Amino acid sequence: MPRLRSSRQLAICLLFGPVLWGCADDSTSGQDSAPGGPVTDLSTLPEVQPGDLGPKSDAGSSDSGAVDTHKSCPDNCQSLGADPDKCQVAICDPSSGTCKLDLAPAGATCDDGKTCTQGDSCTAQGACVGEVSCPEPGPCEQAACAPDGQCAVHSRVGPCDDGNACTKADACQVRTCIGVPLEVAVACDDGLACTIDDCQPSTGCAYLPTSASQVCDDGDPCSQMGNCDGAPVKRTIPPPILEGDRCRGH
Repeated sequence: MPRLRSSRQLAICLLFGPVLWGCADDSTSGQDSAPGGPVTDLSTLPEVQPGDLGPKSDAGSSDSGAVDTHKSCPDNCQSLGADPDKCQVAICDPSSGTCKLDLAPAGATCDDGKTCTQGDSCTAQGACVGEVSCPEPGPCEQAACAPDGQCAVHSRVGPCDDGNACTKADACQVRTCIGVPLEVAVACDDGLACTIDDCQPSTGCAYLPTSASQVCDDGDPCSQMGNCDGAPVKRTIPPPILEGDRCRGH
């Protein structure tokens, strides 16, 4: 009957095979080992650990077995001549040790070469773009960047403000803002007989007092025509004339 072996002995036999005496089937020999064999007692061998059956790493290698494959690039890839104004950057591929051009990150500073822009920066698509910065045009003009990078002024159409409070319906006409004059007698009528209705371009409707000799009518049928006293709204009206019972006690 075969002799039972310990797990340690079985592992050794699997590793070294029948070259060791004691690993051969002794069901027929009736003894543990042959005379003169190299090993007669498997119990004297060291304890086998799980990792002992795998391949051994070279001496001096790290415990993790990782191999550093990082490769450096010459002169930090400066020889590629990456142009920041074209939103380019030079990068090193550590796996091959070669340099290549790539897009600069969005927001990187650049120069689009145009005098009509400012605050130039790279977009995510690798374009250098700046904000238009041209002198403030007139109300009927608009500024833009010309292909040569200079500011160009063009005329525009549409509503505008001519800065005159005495006009209306202001509109652009050949780069000039022109308004329609107000009808002062209508637009600035205050309904008072002792004022002169007027309009000032800077402020709009204005009301000037008439002279004290200006004849006025307060609209009351029970009073006589009177004279303005020089104030914008006051009037000097003589006492009413009685016309029968209708104006009695007025």
